[in-house]
Amino acid sequence: MTADAAIDIVRRDIRYYERSDGGVTFSGGEPLAQPLFLKACASRCKDLGIHVAVDTCGYARWSAFEEILPYVDLFLFDIKVVDRSRHVELTGVDNRLILENFGRLREREKRVWVRVPLVPGCTDADDDVSAIRNFVGPLKRGEEIHLLPYNPVAAAKYAAIGRTYALDD
Repeated sequence: MTADAAIDIVRRDIRYYERSDGGVTFSGGEPLAQPLFLKACASRCKDLGIHVAVDTCGYARWSAFEEILPYVDLFLFDIKVVDRSRHVELTGVDNRLILENFGRLREREKRVWVRVPLVPGCTDADDDVSAIRNFVGPLKRGEEIHLLPYNPVAAAKYAAIGRTYALDD
């Protein structure tokens, strides 16, 4: 889909956004994996006066964030765990880039809501949640922390592709 096609779809709901004080959230996958498309869409939304949010895991080059900063009103930023070795164990990647990007957003005074997915036995320990709270520190104006309860909807998707779902119980 082109950015023009996406914005044509957004325009259909512009009255709803105006009445509800709502907006567009770019999520995915990872929207920052396609920074040029994201920038094109987000900038057009801003031209139309539409609030823009980006739902990200933060694992992207800072240059991708820089492209979209002028057009984003809110970042929904996932932080799974703060400890690097546990993050590698759970996700397969180091979280240094993620935590640095979070800090850079805050330095630039972007509005950020931290979202913590609580996966049983993986990210739901009190120590994990406390470590995130300590990392985030005092909340700034407009910031929030959301604890996201585990959602087992993926189990059916795993079954459909013949894979075992590790958190079935």
